[in-house]
Amino acid sequence: MMASGLLWYDDDKHRSLASKVAEAAQRYRERVGYEPTTCQLNPTLIPVSTNPKSPRSRKLSADMGVISLRLEPNEHLSPNYFYVGVLAGERLRRAIGPKSPQRRKPRAVPEHVGTTS
Repeated sequence: MMASGLLWYDDDKHRSLASKVAEAAQRYRERVGYEPTTCQLNPTLIPVSTNPKSPRSRKLSADMGVISLRLEPNEHLSPNYFYVGVLAGERLRRAIGPKSPQRRKPRAVPEHVGTTS
């Protein structure tokens, strides 16, 4: 069960699954401020794993680089819907990046600014 998630829709037939998941994950980072760990999607969209050691964990290459999310089948999701987020019980990690929401410290105003000598 997801503790925090974002439902994403992408029906573009010309884009790869990896780029769709990467875009959904980026939007999750922007909106929530944490790194997603899991992407639930319709079972028909999950690629066949070539690695027998980790059947539930897949790495996808996208135009943006390599992303690593656990892909989980969810028969309740229609094709082209991606539920990206963090599973209950997993530790939240702050997203770090140019588009992630970050709390910025206010700039200190130098003492000499605005004063006349």
